Amino acid sequence: MTASVTDIGVHRSLAHWRAHPIEFIETVLFDPETGRPFKLLPAERAFLEHAFKIGANGKLLFSDWLYSCPKK
Repeated sequence: MTASVTDIGVHRSLAHWRAHPIEFIETVLFDPETGRPFKLLPAERAFLEHAFKIGANGKLLFSDWLYSCPKK
């Protein structure tokens, strides 16, 4: 059984998670096969840091993303 957001004590605002998507992935999202939180690879972290950049107007700089890597 996987933990819910309430069970793990994650009480953050939507604005916080929008500003910290990597933290959201590694804190709130769980792998359904293992029941453990996701742990991003360095390449995944770098991609997300770039993809979620915000412009001066407060909007994402990129509207389309494509991530690809070899399967483990």
